[in-house]
Amino acid sequence: SALPELIKNDPYLKGWNETIFGNASTWSAMPPVPYFMDGSSGILDVCRQVKERVKAFAYVYRMTNDSSWVDRTWVELQNAAGNGTTSWGPDVDKWNSVHFLDTAEMSAAFGIAYDWLYDMWTDQQKEMIRFTLNEYGLSLGVTNLNGGPNGWWSDSDIKGNWNCVCNGGLTVASLAILGDDTTGNAEQLLGLTIPNAKENCVFAVSDDGTWAETANYWYFGTTGWAEMTSSLITATGSDYGMLTNNPNFNLTGLFHFYVQGATSLFNYGDHGPNKFSTTANAMIFMADQFDIPRYALYQREQWDAADPWSMFWYDPTVFGAFWDGAPLDAFFDNHTDQWASMRSSFTDIDALYVAAKAGMLQGHQT
Repeated sequence: SALPELIKNDPYLKGWNETIFGNASTWSAMPPVPYFMDGSSGILDVCRQVKERVKAFAYVYRMTNDSSWVDRTWVELQNAAGNGTTSWGPDVDKWNSVHFLDTAEMSAAFGIAYDWLYDMWTDQQKEMIRFTLNEYGLSLGVTNLNGGPNGWWSDSDIKGNWNCVCNGGLTVASLAILGDDTTGNAEQLLGLTIPNAKENCVFAVSDDGTWAETANYWYFGTTGWAEMTSSLITATGSDYGMLTNNPNFNLTGLFHFYVQGATSLFNYGDHGPNKFSTTANAMIFMADQFDIPRYALYQREQWDAADPWSMFWYDPTVFGAFWDGAPLDAFFDNHTDQWASMRSSFTDIDALYVAAKAGMLQGHQT
């Protein structure tokens, strides 16, 4: 209810809002996201596109009260549940828990839809969403977090995007249906995901702020962390240690700040999947939670800032230039990570950018 006035008075919020509306209009005119199994990547891109659409459709409904957006969201959910007009995936394990990132992202999509449109769903629709979410998502989360065959991402040596995204998606979905869930899965999962993530996900960041994986995976991992942490705060009032268990997590904004050059990321290895539902907007969340305005000042200028999460995480009272007082060069000296970043300018698209990777190249997930 506060956003319309804020949008009127802030150029960033205004531009992001217009982009989200434009994306929603484009996607709503397209058929529901089709099923596509992409080898070892599974249906990850498919699930992330569904999540991206659900976020946009639900946001536009909230801003307009136009129920056609609820109807369009329902079409997308029904399709991904296998109840649409065309077949969608196998009858068993429809969300591909063998590649659990897929399951987690689709679970998050259904959780967001359930929560943001809660007052518009009929009791029957709510029951159907919960059934599908439990059948293909949360029940498999319980199994795999209790030692199941596809829960390797919860092991103590997995500190990167897998742990953050899988725990994050299950948490978002569980919080969404917690009061209505009759299976017990949601309650049981929250007792598993939160302790696991605060001992593993948050330690994907080393003591100099560097992410345990390459630069593109930072987007995926920090998005999962931010969605999980933000949903815990808004639902319960507590971050349950997601902000504090690693006292150096707040430094990872510097990793992103320096790993991005004038035109692209420093690509020193496996460069990660297509982004779709991931952005660098965890920077905006971190700016607020850790009181580091530079992160928001930087991210608000980037191409991927237009996202529903930004509309709620962004503090429009921040001011200043992100580059003001920022050294052009940085050395990240953790012995496992060790890398350097150098540039001639933060603001010139033709700037010279040079980065060098050293470190042990061991003790990381990749």
